[in-house]
Amino acid sequence: MPSLFSRTTKRIALLLIATAALAACAQQSAIEEPRDLERFEARYDVERLWSARAGGSEERLFLGLRPASDGERVYIAGHNGRVQAVNAETGRRIWQVDLDAPLAGGPSLAEGRLIVGSLDGRVFSLRTEDGDVRWRERVNGEIVTPPAVARGYVVVKSGNGYVHGLSLSDGGELWSRSEEVPPLKMRGNTSPIIRGSRVLVGFDNGQVRAYGVRDGQNQWSQMVGISAGRNELEQIADIAPFMAASDDTVYAVSASDRMAAVSLSGSQRWERDIGSLAGLDIDDDLVYVTDRHSEVHGLNRRDGTSVWLQDAMRARQMTAPVVYQDTVAVADLEGYVHFLSADGGELVARERMSRNRINMAPLAVGDKLIVQDGEGRVRAYRLKARD
Repeated sequence: MPSLFSRTTKRIALLLIATAALAACAQQSAIEEPRDLERFEARYDVERLWSARAGGSEERLFLGLRPASDGERVYIAGHNGRVQAVNAETGRRIWQVDLDAPLAGGPSLAEGRLIVGSLDGRVFSLRTEDGDVRWRERVNGEIVTPPAVARGYVVVKSGNGYVHGLSLSDGGELWSRSEEVPPLKMRGNTSPIIRGSRVLVGFDNGQVRAYGVRDGQNQWSQMVGISAGRNELEQIADIAPFMAASDDTVYAVSASDRMAAVSLSGSQRWERDIGSLAGLDIDDDLVYVTDRHSEVHGLNRRDGTSVWLQDAMRARQMTAPVVYQDTVAVADLEGYVHFLSADGGELVARERMSRNRINMAPLAVGDKLIVQDGEGRVRAYRLKARD
């Protein structure tokens, strides 16, 4: 007879698959054929540095497993419960542990600790030096997004709308807050962001809230996603998985064709009629966002005006963009990684990392780009300018 744990895990997995399928129906790329990739004159060669294997297929679950790095090491988590640290230059394994859990969110890294969450609501804290498990705690709901870690706190957002503030030292729960979850929502959840004394959280109802990271007190809220449409699918207003924050502004985009820049004190600075299921990234000048059609935009950070638009990967179900050196990297449903010029949006390089979907945005680590696909394969690349 199967255990309660296995039955619960299967139910959660099936729910995630159903949710992902329903949300996919709401986007143009689900009914539009992915655009064929065209040849272009590359400015860079893509050099593969090393490969590793996280373990555990999660391609169709759309989980929030994404490598983390402190510059010297890269930390990798697999859906099968395996967590490992590898050398960032060579990919050589330094340590490996098996948590015997269906990992789904993280890892996240800060202050010598590695935090990862699972589908059955467990949160693990590992010592980065050797992988020793310092504590494990259970929260209300599955964890399918990387936790936020800073200033001695861990903030975890679960799939049922709960946000939990934990102590980094021992995992004790300091506070818990919740927001109503709509009947239908996108795959995954928005990763919280800690900035100073605040933690910024995006919810499935389109709100972005700021809580005190120490006590969970609600400081402000802004409605970024607006639920509007003729049916429930058209009313999906979730905040996309990747937000970004500078010292004074948080940038968020929703599935309901709306994005906004909000000051850390809660006042709106600008908004645009752009929707996303993936998310965004920023540098000193621009906001980069992958929209609902998998077109990539470069917007002025100051006022949200359009600087460039790249539509060559339309309907290819692209990840959120990530700033990498002087390029922006995005990945797609067929395992391709595309590199765009950060200042103009032109395609400058491309590499097929895998035959499988890449669900999460790549990770930039110095001069390297780390990519993990839906089958748990991890590869590191470097761009080399052509003569």
